[in-house]
Amino acid sequence: MINKHVLSRNGVVHTALLSGLLHLCTPSVGHAYIGPGLSLFTGTLLLLFVGSLLLAVYALVWFPIRSRLKKKSTDDENPSHPSHQQSQSGDD
Repeated sequence: MINKHVLSRNGVVHTALLSGLLHLCTPSVGHAYIGPGLSLFTGTLLLLFVGSLLLAVYALVWFPIRSRLKKKSTDDENPSHPSHQQSQSGDD
């Protein structure tokens, strides 16, 4: 069964306009071209973004661990610490 609206003059005009708009909205090969400058910029930007994320994770994870390790090692080497004084007084 054929739709009478499609066969009318307004239906054909609307169909042609819709088809033209869809054609204009779809990218062609020329619109998808990325030149060497833009590709180098995009690659550099991506590397810098990933590097900054890795540096942030490194700073948030490693520095607290390092400070705890340093604090623990200085407590072990420091004879004025209360735990060392108790163990030395018990040996006499």
